[in-house]
Amino acid sequence: MKILHVLFDDYPYISDWGYQENKLAYYQSSNHDVYIVTANYVPKILEEFVDGKALQSYEEYKSKDHNMIKIYRLKCLFGNFTIAKKIKFYKGLYKKIDEIKPDIIFIHDLHALSLFSVTKYIKKNKNVICNADIHVNDVNSCNSILAKILHKFYYRLIIQINIKYINNLFYLNNNSKSFLKKMYGIDEKKCKLLLLPLGGEVTTENEILEYQKKFRKINDISKDSIIFVHSGKFTKNKKTIELLKSFLDIRDTRFYLYLIGQPCKEIEKDFFNLVAKDERIIYIGWKSNSELMKYLKVCDIYLQPGSPSVTAHEAMCNKCAVLLSSNGEFYKSFVPNDSAYYIHDNMELKKFFKEISKNNIDIEMYKNNSYELAKNIFDYKMQSELIIK
Repeated sequence: MKILHVLFDDYPYISDWGYQENKLAYYQSSNHDVYIVTANYVPKILEEFVDGKALQSYEEYKSKDHNMIKIYRLKCLFGNFTIAKKIKFYKGLYKKIDEIKPDIIFIHDLHALSLFSVTKYIKKNKNVICNADIHVNDVNSCNSILAKILHKFYYRLIIQINIKYINNLFYLNNNSKSFLKKMYGIDEKKCKLLLLPLGGEVTTENEILEYQKKFRKINDISKDSIIFVHSGKFTKNKKTIELLKSFLDIRDTRFYLYLIGQPCKEIEKDFFNLVAKDERIIYIGWKSNSELMKYLKVCDIYLQPGSPSVTAHEAMCNKCAVLLSSNGEFYKSFVPNDSAYYIHDNMELKKFFKEISKNNIDIEMYKNNSYELAKNIFDYKMQSELIIK
């Protein structure tokens, strides 16, 4: 079966990255012929991280990534200017879809004028299944006057005209679902809305246990010790400073806190001052996603007291207990209270460490429940099958 992923999101498909579209296409490629159609530009923020020579070229070309997924990068109307990324019109998209002749089309993001090219093909080939996902929300999607105008008028019109050709529309969380119903007027009676959170790759329990044994032996960490992990770009919103202060208040020698990431300049001084105060705090620095996964395998409790991150989902895929913020209701719509320990403020964060030290929190229960949840909703292998039904 031929599966085509059409990417209209802000970041064109980059081979070897660990984004959702990469993982979904990867797992599908073991049983199907998988194709990617994406833009040929790279946002400036990514230029320093990727070899962008081919991506920045305005010549359409064809290549294959490591998983034998066929990738087509199309020129955009208005080239690499900012307006091109708002309008999102891919030159030759209909012709390329007709050339591939897919059985299933999955659209990543609906905010594109080129959505008409996809639905034009669907209208002429009624046997083709078309599903899509959308990651918009109140927090990140309308944070400027221009963004509000684009969503309320331009994208709304495009989506309302074309939504009838989409079988299933997958949303990120309840906030995302509410946004698309309110902003675009999507009627659930006309289009089926289904949850598809950002996910991760589920590690087997045997692999986790083996890795934990080796890690604790090499680092001389006893079986009864508790390993905490906090990761990412450490900012004020991440609540990293508050986390460090709360951790330092509890002088439990069984506690180890691994910090994988990098502090922003705003908190850099306070961050390193706090880290230097306690040898139980181990600052690892910035690591690749694959290196981070090694630490999640040995982690007992992953700490996410501030802004949400997909790493919390990946932690659950590695059977970690997780601490999450209840603010903003980001996680609450799909992570129940028995699968994560929720905190609301700094007082509750301090209380959490105290209760852990007193053995009043059932860490194993949270580990088991988070792992079962991960297998049911986060597992990319499972998601890759769900989105083509």
